Amino acid sequence: EEVPLPDSYKDEDKEGYRVIINQLSMDGTPLGGLSPFVMSERSLLPFKVDGLVGILGLDFLSRFDVDLDFKSSKISLFQPGMLLRHNPSIKNGKQVDLPLKIGPNGVLMTEVSLFQNQKEGPMIPAIIDTGMSYSIMNWQAANLLGARKDGSGGVRPTGAMVTGVDGQPETVSEAPIGVRFKSSQGSLAPPLQVSQRVLCVGDIALFDDMGLGTSPVIALGMDVLSDSPWSNRLILSLALERIRIAMPA
Repeated sequence: EEVPLPDSYKDEDKEGYRVIINQLSMDGTPLGGLSPFVMSERSLLPFKVDGLVGILGLDFLSRFDVDLDFKSSKISLFQPGMLLRHNPSIKNGKQVDLPLKIGPNGVLMTEVSLFQNQKEGPMIPAIIDTGMSYSIMNWQAANLLGARKDGSGGVRPTGAMVTGVDGQPETVSEAPIGVRFKSSQGSLAPPLQVSQRVLCVGDIALFDDMGLGTSPVIALGMDVLSDSPWSNRLILSLALERIRIAMPA
């Protein structure tokens, strides 16, 4: 069945069509059908990944509770709503359950607060993006902690460039800022704190495309979500509208 790609994928080099797959299976277990778009390899990602044949999106992953175990380099799929019964965690570690929702353009979102030394900002929207190696916040989020383009708050340029909100290249800066996750269980669980580290700052097109560029926001990449790729676990449950982040003590 040939259908046009969504507008967000269109340009002169990105044309494709949709196919109907009646049944997917993993280790012999049937997982249902799927109707993915077929695109050229260069349209999937801006860089080459050996052996990549496709990307599984939320249309598939939302059918399950998904356990990303970075220590074991393993992904486990469970029946939706089974997260609490499965209770994935790290032995002698710490974990926090956060509210999870689908935001603009189908992205996963939660809320976090940022801190620098003894200064802590308010709760702000946070995009969950396991495809990003490094987290990045907009300048409005950094300004909440006094981190500004003039270099205050420990801001310094990185030399890296991204696509800005106006479509033009923008230099990415960095600042020593930490992330604090507030548990969805309220006062029953203490907040989980990711130690202060250097995070990227820039007004990137991603925020503007999602209608989030006019207020403080951060996109959380794997530097925060996995902390150290051999230790952390990330569990997503759209059925329970919850995300669990587990890390060593």
